[in-house]
Amino acid sequence: MFNLEQLDRMMAQWIELCEREKIPPLISFPVGEEILSAYQSPQRYYHNLQHISEMLKIAGKFNQQFHHRNEVFYAIWFHDIVYDPKAKNNEESSVEAMKNSLSPLGISELSQQIIAELILVTKHEKIPIPCDIDMAILLDADLAILGAETWRYELYTQQIRQEYSFVDDATYRQGRSDFLQKMLSRPWIFQTDRLRELGEPLARKNIQYELDRLDRS
Repeated sequence: MFNLEQLDRMMAQWIELCEREKIPPLISFPVGEEILSAYQSPQRYYHNLQHISEMLKIAGKFNQQFHHRNEVFYAIWFHDIVYDPKAKNNEESSVEAMKNSLSPLGISELSQQIIAELILVTKHEKIPIPCDIDMAILLDADLAILGAETWRYELYTQQIRQEYSFVDDATYRQGRSDFLQKMLSRPWIFQTDRLRELGEPLARKNIQYELDRLDRS
């Protein structure tokens, strides 16, 4: 749970993003409140404000490499705005929520289409090759947790299990193992040179460790 100071920082980042689009705080603030509230719902153990905060920090390190910087950051804010572990269409629902929130703010249809495409790629099903730099940054920010320090990765695995507490152990092990194996089977887990250099070896080590533990359990 974020404290008031952390929430204020998150709101400030949201308002700053909107100000880049000439949207005054008086108009963007209520939407920001809705976003912060959505990510604080009690069933979210990993897909919460901490995840969004970490993604914003990582994406911010890419500075001027974006083709559509603002759209990437809007995609970060909205890519998990709808999250139900039992559902298969969270990303599609998040796109609809994004459009409902950004249309009244005056964000153009073209920008919304770019944001929608970015959100949908976070399904991590099929990555376009070659991967557009905006998609690459977003995907790497979303998966950066795989290359986190051991303690953070361990906490992440616990949080994911909590989100799927409605699933029995055997079913969870199978589904989680399938996802991890898919990650390992890729030539690269990360799409950008920065994340490959910083996180690829540790990500593969973390994933293999979790797979071995799932096999033993």
